[in-house]
Amino acid sequence: VVVSDSLPILVQSVLPILGGFLQKRGLRLSQEKTQLIQIERGLTFLGYKIYKRDGALCSVPSERSEAALLKKIGSISSVLQNTSLDSLSYSSLKYLYDWFRWTIRGWSNYFSGIADPSSLLRIQQESAETAVNASGDERIAGTVLRLFQNY
Repeated sequence: VVVSDSLPILVQSVLPILGGFLQKRGLRLSQEKTQLIQIERGLTFLGYKIYKRDGALCSVPSERSEAALLKKIGSISSVLQNTSLDSLSYSSLKYLYDWFRWTIRGWSNYFSGIADPSSLLRIQQESAETAVNASGDERIAGTVLRLFQNY
């Protein structure tokens, strides 16, 4: 990803320099994959939506990344649809907790420090709601929120 305020500078200066840099390493820019877009419109790259707002470059998890997390949280929570938390053994509860922990830790570690913190707060709340809706147990929301706060 290369960002510039000037399309002519990108086309006339940056792309040739970048092409030369890659060529020395036996690589080249792919005509099919290389795009020149206005940053205000935004782009999705490696799970991030990157865009410019009010003169500042912003990054948030992409809609696809958020949807994948919510699907995983829902999948984990759905295990509880026909089972009460109270009826699970310690080892089953620990496994369920670890499954949440691994999922949330991986997602949070990938996006924290780069993504806009307000977008991460929103996805935390949506994850808790998804967990409750999939499991039918309100207590699971607190667990999900506490796990996000740990990372």
